[in-house]
Amino acid sequence: MQKDQNYEQGFEVTRAFVYGAFYSSGNYLNLSSKELTQIPDLCSLMDEQDRDKVRFLSLSNNKIRIVDQDLSCFKHLRVLNLSYNQIVEVVRLGELPELQELLLHKNQLANTKNLPDFPALKTLNLAYNKLKKVVDLEKFSALTTLELQHNEIAKIIGIDKLQKLEELKLEYNKLKKLPFLETLQQLKTVTAQGNQLQQEVQNTLKKLQQTYFQLV
Repeated sequence: MQKDQNYEQGFEVTRAFVYGAFYSSGNYLNLSSKELTQIPDLCSLMDEQDRDKVRFLSLSNNKIRIVDQDLSCFKHLRVLNLSYNQIVEVVRLGELPELQELLLHKNQLANTKNLPDFPALKTLNLAYNKLKKVVDLEKFSALTTLELQHNEIAKIIGIDKLQKLEELKLEYNKLKKLPFLETLQQLKTVTAQGNQLQQEVQNTLKKLQQTYFQLV
C-alpha cells in the first residue's frame, strides 16, 4: 500500500481505514475526528457498489483547510458534512446530483464565490465562518434552508432569486438592510437579531411577521 504524500498526519489513508468507517447498513461513511488535513481520494479507495450505497458522508471535526477532491463517484450522496474544520476555500467537490444538505459551518470561509452548484441542494449551512459578503446564491435555486448566522456579512447578493426559501438565519452579522424580504414568497422563518438593521427594516420585519411568516 502506497502512502499518500499529501497528508501530514503521519498515517496511511488505506482501504482498510476507509472501510473501517463505512456503515453499509446505514448508508453512512463517517470520517469525522480522524485528524485529516485533506479529503482522501475516496473514489479510488472504495468499490463502486459500496460508493453507490453512501447517502451520508461526514468529514467533520478534522483539520481540512482546502476542499479539492472530486466526489462525483458518490452518485447518490444526499448529505455532506464538512463542519468543524479549518476550511478557507472550496476548490471543487465534483458533481453531486442528489446532494440535499451541505454543512460547512464552523470553518474559516471568507467568500462564497467558488461554492459548487448542486441542483438538488435544499439546506446550506455557512454559519460561524468569516464571510463579509455573500454572492452567487442564485445558483442554489432549490434551497429551502439557508444558515448564515455569526459571520461578518454586510451584503447578500442573489438571495432574492431563491423562491423556494422557507428558513433564513441571519443573526449576528453586520446587515443594515434586507431588501429581499418581500420578494421571498415562501419564507416562513427569519432570524435577524444582532445586526445593525435600520428602524424601517425592523418595522418591515414586524409587518411581515404578522402577514407572511414567523419571526424568531
